[in-house]
Amino acid sequence: MAERCGFFNSTEGDIRTYSADDFNQVLSGFLTDGVVGLLPEKTGSLTLRVGEGTALIDGHWYRNTADWQYTVSPTTDGGTRTDWIVLRYDKNAKTIGLLYREAPSELYDNTSYKEIKIANVFVAPAYILSIQDQRQAIALKGVN
Repeated sequence: MAERCGFFNSTEGDIRTYSADDFNQVLSGFLTDGVVGLLPEKTGSLTLRVGEGTALIDGHWYRNTADWQYTVSPTTDGGTRTDWIVLRYDKNAKTIGLLYREAPSELYDNTSYKEIKIANVFVAPAYILSIQDQRQAIALKGVN
């Protein structure tokens, strides 16, 4: 079938069934992956939070309705380290959530996981040096 359309309510004699994938394909056809809100902030020497917000990954939505708190492990070698806060879509578990990754080398985008970066966190032996915002806004595809 070359053409498809939807979404319509079912009526007697015309039962309409749609899957989550059908809806996600529509969203991902019009909107890019990204976030609205989810502001990362340092709250103490080794603590941070990500505020309320919404995100879209591959057409799947995520919503955080309360501050997400995290306590960072200090570096142990006397140097500095770059950690990440990411939003991870676990394709097998069918979940999306915030995750703190210590000294990662790359974002996951494979058959199991897809991640979008929220922030770089620069960590010293006893405190967070700074948090660099890496959020990308959700945008319409194909709009110049």
